[in-house]
Amino acid sequence: MQVEAIQSMPFEAYAAAPGINATAIKAGVQSMKNMHYSMEQHDNEPSACMRLGSVAHTLILEPEQEPLLTVMPKFSGTGMRAAKAEWLEDHPDAVIFKQAEFDAGRAMRDAVMAEPEAARIIEATQHEVSIFWSDRQAGARKARLDCFSPDVGIGELKTTGKIEPRRFANMVKWDGYGLQVGTYWDAAKAALDGGGCPVNIIAVGSKAPYECYVVHFKEDTIKEYAEKAYDIARAYRVSEVLGRFDGIVPEGVIQFEDIETGSGAWIPEETTTKGDGI
Repeated sequence: MQVEAIQSMPFEAYAAAPGINATAIKAGVQSMKNMHYSMEQHDNEPSACMRLGSVAHTLILEPEQEPLLTVMPKFSGTGMRAAKAEWLEDHPDAVIFKQAEFDAGRAMRDAVMAEPEAARIIEATQHEVSIFWSDRQAGARKARLDCFSPDVGIGELKTTGKIEPRRFANMVKWDGYGLQVGTYWDAAKAALDGGGCPVNIIAVGSKAPYECYVVHFKEDTIKEYAEKAYDIARAYRVSEVLGRFDGIVPEGVIQFEDIETGSGAWIPEETTTKGDGI
């Protein structure tokens, strides 16, 4: 197995490097077609949640980069549009944030550093560690860990509007956070030459009062998610060999109650109830 770990690698270089990452794994839950789309490079406009998370990540994990954050001033009065257009022309390559986003990012930073365990993880680890590894079945894989050290393990910072523990637990199970944890654990295991390590999520609310806590994962849970992530990566490599990336195939019965309008419902073979914890 070939393994490479790089600290503070520019994100653009990491994104351009080959390998299946956690985002692609999460997309693969839907279908290989969706995963293949995720593996391609797309210039998507970041959402408001992504922008806010980006500010918080920079302020908490890369504070030396704070001067590079560009806050757009408010424009008002006569000539507002022309003044804004001129300002944008003067900042062609800047990642631009609103003052409210910057203020919220600072508040989240303060909340995280005020939580003793979260602060300990951040202070005792390296940040933005890119790991590349591969094997014969899953091929090239990669992960970018927010916080990592052999002694402390993995710390993943998550800004969320669903900070209540039960809702956050559902996101771990149903929104792919668990597969992300499994992928990161595999990356750390490769970097540590086969040794496992703890995985912790630092969860911080994206709205006032910006509550924060640390989520711990049982080793059996981590291994289960890591196996699922690995199976998805292997399935993708098989799809590559076959040259075919299949879309969604419903496992159920399509019942149409009104043939003329095409209305109806998909009835799955099994009904799964959400709400289980981590």
